[in-house]
Amino acid sequence: MKEQKELKKAEDIAETNDAEFINRHVELQLQALQKIIQLFAIITNSDKPLAIPDPKLVWKSILPLFNPALLNPNRIVEMSNDLMVKLAAVSSRILDHHLLQQEMLEKTVKKDKRFQSELWTKEMYSDFISDTYLMLSDWLTEYSKSIPLDDDKGKKRLIFFTRQVISALSPANFLITNPEAVKEGVETRGLSLLKGMNSLLDDLIAGEGRLQLKLTDMTKFEHGKNVALTEGSVVYQNDLMQLIQYKATTAEVYDTPLLFIPAWINKYYIFDLTPRNSFIQWAVNKGHTVFCISWVNPTKELENKNFADYVTEGPLAAIEVIQNITGAKKVNIIGYCIGGTLLASTLAYAAAKKDDRIQSATTLASLTDFSEPGDIGAFLEEDQIQQIEKYMEEKGYLEGFSMATMFNMLRENDLIWSNVKNQYLLGRDPMPFDLLFWNSDATNMPRAMQSFYLQNMYLKNKLKDVGGITINGVPLNLRDIKVPYYIVATIDDHIALWTSVFKTAQLLTAPTRFVLGGSGHIAGVINPEAANKYCYWTNPQIPKSAKEWLENAQQIMGSWWKDWAVWADKLNGGKKVPARKVGNKKYEPLEPAPGSYVKVSWKDKKPAAKTRPKAARQSAAKKK
Repeated sequence: MKEQKELKKAEDIAETNDAEFINRHVELQLQALQKIIQLFAIITNSDKPLAIPDPKLVWKSILPLFNPALLNPNRIVEMSNDLMVKLAAVSSRILDHHLLQQEMLEKTVKKDKRFQSELWTKEMYSDFISDTYLMLSDWLTEYSKSIPLDDDKGKKRLIFFTRQVISALSPANFLITNPEAVKEGVETRGLSLLKGMNSLLDDLIAGEGRLQLKLTDMTKFEHGKNVALTEGSVVYQNDLMQLIQYKATTAEVYDTPLLFIPAWINKYYIFDLTPRNSFIQWAVNKGHTVFCISWVNPTKELENKNFADYVTEGPLAAIEVIQNITGAKKVNIIGYCIGGTLLASTLAYAAAKKDDRIQSATTLASLTDFSEPGDIGAFLEEDQIQQIEKYMEEKGYLEGFSMATMFNMLRENDLIWSNVKNQYLLGRDPMPFDLLFWNSDATNMPRAMQSFYLQNMYLKNKLKDVGGITINGVPLNLRDIKVPYYIVATIDDHIALWTSVFKTAQLLTAPTRFVLGGSGHIAGVINPEAANKYCYWTNPQIPKSAKEWLENAQQIMGSWWKDWAVWADKLNGGKKVPARKVGNKKYEPLEPAPGSYVKVSWKDKKPAAKTRPKAARQSAAKKK
């Protein structure tokens, strides 16, 4: 936005003459007025937006906080006394610092990064309100944990949404209580607040009436220009996906090709962000013939595509094309997040059909047992799912934006409230960051598939059961999978808890290697070998508990990628063939990677246009 590119610093404002300053003020005010009118028109003409989480669910979840009958009287007295003692301690510290030890105060920095500016300790008001907030946050968190509830899921929802309320009420999130925002407003003579208001309106307009908070500067990235750069071509496409084959960089390649299956809630290029952290480029350089599925961003036209379609038109269709292009008899497959869940389902389906075209499976931060889904389970209450299904019945799909907001709430202070402060209160532009660009570049989900997934995976947890799920009339049994299986979990994962991912290793009867990576759901998976960051744990045994596995595991510094490379090399038997060309006569390249499907936004109302084969294009050109 033009108004966000000028007058960013206080010194710029100070040097601006009064006439120019007044013109700038008026310009931003008029822009804000125009955006308010535009937003009103959008809200008036739009359907009622879906709320995730439903405010009724939040209120229902935290209601036990206001029911003292759930605690015994002695516990209530104990916690009340504890609150009074802590409040007195905060007051005493503030008075000592500001009245008796001013020099020591100036060197004090709060540990919580929301309050690390010296402005939070310089004035008694800000120091007191931030310290009181932190104390009350800890106290209320402990109070929520101490409330006895028979419903374990209800207890987890209580704790999770109490945390959300606490985070939302931080004094850093409000102009009147944030000294940084007040100072910025004074020094810029109100321009920072006007810019913040315009940024807020831009986000409401972008979200069609819902707040679509910018996590990064989306204008700084372009598919195929500075993200998704690995050289290759689309060699096949159908309604649900484009299949990309990447150009070999080695004279010889492994005989067995490698297929990547990303989650369909995000774009595939989490595997191919930039050359320095591209898993795809790394695998190509290791001598693999790499293919990757790029999922479509579905519109209402695809609302009846179900989970079975994603299996048959996704991995199974890709395998057929890969075999034809490479001449290989088998394929190794890697699946990430729910792409790994899809891979497990595909393997069980293939086992039931006596289809042996898959040589091995690797799943990354993927669940097959959803009994402990982590914090995301707080959103998956039956009433909320029914609300989502009702919305999809009318819309035909669930916008990726809705799911992205839900995932952002799992790290609310880092992904939501820090941006609220920086963009709306301080009037600053979001920083460009490739990972957050990918995180914001979500995809929609067709009604039939999303309903099936929510009901059968998260709500009823059927995939782990023998015959719990059927695909095209074929009952699935994960215990029938016999191919070598490499499972990666990450120790700080907030989306797929590593202890839940471990349950897949316990469930399988196939030869299984479980590896635990450092860091979280994304950084722990996309951890380049060359960076030598974090660590990983290995243990060849699969005991009865995840805790026992970790106690006897060996910790190794660096990325788990190098462990997988050794495993894959042994699996492939080291057999190499001359590097393969991209595509063949039947499946000729349709367009360069990253393809066209990846470029479609969740807001686009039309489905991605399909690229025709070269022969068809030439024929059409001759007719003209």
